[in-house]
Amino acid sequence: MRILLVRTYAPVTHASICPPLGVMYLAAAVRGQAAVDPEIRIVDMRIRPMSVDDVRQEIAAFEPDVVGLSTLSFESRTMHAVARAAKEWNPECRVVVGGPHGSMFYDYILKDEVVDAVVVGEGEGPWKALVRAWANGGEARGIEGVAVRSHDGEGDGGIDYTAAPVIEDLDTLPMPAWDLVDIEGYARRPNMNSMLARPRYMAVMTSRACPYGCLYCHALFGRGFRPRSPDHVYEEMRRLRRDFGVEEFHIVDDVFNLKKERAHAICDRIIEGGLDVRLAFPNGLRGDLMDRELIDHLKRAGCYSMTYAIETASPRLQKLLRKNMDLERLRQVIDWSDKAGVVTKGFFMLGFPTETLAEIDMTIEYARRSRLLIAGFFTVIPFPRTPLFDLARKVYPEISSDPTDCFYYTEEPFYTRATGVDLNRVRLRANRTFFLNPRRLLTLFRRIPRKRYLLKNLRPFLQLSALSARRRASEG
Repeated sequence: MRILLVRTYAPVTHASICPPLGVMYLAAAVRGQAAVDPEIRIVDMRIRPMSVDDVRQEIAAFEPDVVGLSTLSFESRTMHAVARAAKEWNPECRVVVGGPHGSMFYDYILKDEVVDAVVVGEGEGPWKALVRAWANGGEARGIEGVAVRSHDGEGDGGIDYTAAPVIEDLDTLPMPAWDLVDIEGYARRPNMNSMLARPRYMAVMTSRACPYGCLYCHALFGRGFRPRSPDHVYEEMRRLRRDFGVEEFHIVDDVFNLKKERAHAICDRIIEGGLDVRLAFPNGLRGDLMDRELIDHLKRAGCYSMTYAIETASPRLQKLLRKNMDLERLRQVIDWSDKAGVVTKGFFMLGFPTETLAEIDMTIEYARRSRLLIAGFFTVIPFPRTPLFDLARKVYPEISSDPTDCFYYTEEPFYTRATGVDLNRVRLRANRTFFLNPRRLLTLFRRIPRKRYLLKNLRPFLQLSALSARRRASEG
């Protein structure tokens, strides 16, 4: 059996990427299966980037029996096009979809006849069972965690699907298939962390799920926090350092620091093991759970970059969104992080349903007055099947109720369509207000490693600035 795993891509101006941990775990899950032991190839459309025709050529050259597509919602057009290309090449080729889009919208995906099955949620177990079934001439129907069309009229809306249990002990998972990806290639592309301290890095997930109930979250891994043991995390880093020359790790958990004792233990393993590595958190830290001791311990373990997802400085919205961040505590944490000498970043979301311009200004001002060195201001997309979408439809009932409208990025944000406020212009103002600060820019320049790499990651901001300038010119 030959399996081609494709991480799909759709061009956007602010694209940043990281190694595709999801498909790397899936590849590792089916390697060495008795009576199967498939030949596997991973194609990441983002790393070149690649077109659908490029993937079509990969399919023809590799001649897979199964094509697996890992997809985000805004990439779904590309996903369906690649699925059609696989079936056009060989109608007998099995096509399976997974990733966040598959987990949330499997029923929409299965309306396309070229898709045979969708792996929903945590994929390793269902995927392994699916590959085994197909290799032995069986069907996908009846496998927990795999959605298929119901041809006998039964099932929920023509879909057969039963949820699979989560993996309670993540230490039982095999290490990701690092050898199937171009590690050096990812270092040449803009990454989620916006910078690199060392030339070769790898994303690492040390835990899954988050117990918090933010309205905008898809909760793909559920709400029950499941950590890997410190020894298992250290072993992954040790192998990557020894076998692949990886010297930097980007932690991509939902909430790495939920259990502080475990976080400290991971730092201890790195320090005691003498690993000469750098750590970065492009996400994964709950800001108001941090303390000075953990910040300093992470710094000693090699951490040079920490990101805090603040989202909004409005106490009303913090409560409404169930984020419930302690904003004053977080301000202190940001100060501690800055004093520790790390590059401290913050993420903010603008344009929540019911958000006022005064609350948007409150968020911009919070960022400006903080000791953050980098801020990312993002526009809110109320995705279907999240509580935030239900709130948006309640507040703005005249907005389209077609969920597929939210599957694709558009130049006009949801908030602009709903209220008439030019959120792109507001976002540009937020960036100018934050970054046009000599002390901040000088500190960032001094502290950031490999400064030439930062230029690649400034492109999204420059593109947004150019877009706004063109709009102002066209408006006279």
